[in-house]
Amino acid sequence: MSKKIKLFVLFLVIVVIIAAVGVYALKQAQEATNYTIVGFDYQRAYNDCDYLTSIGPRLAGTDNEYQGAMYIKNQFQEAGLSNVHLESFSALLYEVNSASVSLVPYGPLGNLPSRFEDPIQYAHTIDFVAQGYSGSYIWSDFNDDLEIVDVGDGKDDLLFEEAQGKAAIVSQDENAASNTELFFRAEDCGVAALILHNTRFTEKLGYIPISKSTGLPDDESSYPDIPFFMVSNDVGNELKESINSNYKLRVDFDVTVEERDLWVVVGDVLGSEKPNEYVMLGAHHDTVYNGPGAIDNTVGTVTVIELARQLAKYEPKRTIRLVTWGGEEEGLFGSIMYVEKHRDDILKNCKMYLNFDMNNVDLERGNSLPLSVSDNKSIDHMENIAGQLLNKYKELKKYNIQIEYNDLKSGGSDQLIFARNDIKAAACWGSGSWEYHTYLDNIDHVNAESISVGGRIFGSYALYLAEK
Repeated sequence: MSKKIKLFVLFLVIVVIIAAVGVYALKQAQEATNYTIVGFDYQRAYNDCDYLTSIGPRLAGTDNEYQGAMYIKNQFQEAGLSNVHLESFSALLYEVNSASVSLVPYGPLGNLPSRFEDPIQYAHTIDFVAQGYSGSYIWSDFNDDLEIVDVGDGKDDLLFEEAQGKAAIVSQDENAASNTELFFRAEDCGVAALILHNTRFTEKLGYIPISKSTGLPDDESSYPDIPFFMVSNDVGNELKESINSNYKLRVDFDVTVEERDLWVVVGDVLGSEKPNEYVMLGAHHDTVYNGPGAIDNTVGTVTVIELARQLAKYEPKRTIRLVTWGGEEEGLFGSIMYVEKHRDDILKNCKMYLNFDMNNVDLERGNSLPLSVSDNKSIDHMENIAGQLLNKYKELKKYNIQIEYNDLKSGGSDQLIFARNDIKAAACWGSGSWEYHTYLDNIDHVNAESISVGGRIFGSYALYLAEK
């Protein structure tokens, strides 16, 4: 080997060594960063959760949602945030005023209700739950009772056509069409009522019904006016067994579908040097209509409230903006409309959005605490923050913190609109919430210690970004 070649090889080796040392040094420097770990009073957060769930369901566009938004606004103000305010956005929303479903026995000829047997009355929210933008059906007398037709998984138009003027029941398994597709197909076929038989969700709770939404049509004025509801597995079986027997379905739904205001709550920890630039922390404060929504998403809401109190103690260079959204359950309305309204400012000045949704861990059902992040550099920092947190608070090591990359441009929660606008985003989830979208989603399942873990990781990283 010539002397020139030897010198060239030696040069390459030196370059590689220098590069490796540089990467290692950078990594070590990053790991040596002494992050400020924000505090978190999880008993106080639990008290917030207790109050908000006591209001009842906070469906977007209802007075309960407004009460919840006002409570959050007041807590932001008491924490000392700047620029605290509500923003309202108009959207097509719904409210279930009343709903009843019963199975009515008829006489031998099937033309009149039986005088000797009482109807089987089903319990609203427990045995059945209205879906999305269900229409109304005002029952006046037995002539409004409906025959039931089993349309399988809802994909066969011929079966749906047989249900014209009747109640169609669909087996809600993994093969079933979407709520939106079923709803509009039922309208096209002249179906009088649409029933989902739950054979898919809440298995560990006996397949009780859940609330699910439906997509909106391009022309909102043509939205189906058909009662649309899900029944438990047991009730669905009972309804199917009644087909071709002397029974009919009695439905009485009063549902308002109209343009209403939903609410977004905003407050700032104002930056001292670059106040126009900001990091955002957020959660949706609305719930489904059929339960208090303790896990989905009161825990996320109270995490943001408590972080407002903690972060207000600091004077970061950039602003930290704390936000709660209405209208998430109907289609991410609050966050989407807010981003549309403030689009130019967000694209220019928002450094990252971090979201909390159902960030509760039920330790009796597992210990997983997943965090999804769309930026790899942020993952490194969050892992270091988590390590520092667990080293200081050994009792939190029982939580399995899983920080993983996800572009967050699909899947449902409020980080989606930020990620789709190429804003760095992160989402803190939880685990063990079997009661999702059911009447059982109450405060009994809240583990306030667990919400502090993701809260402190995201809160500490938001403070780091605001100081960086």
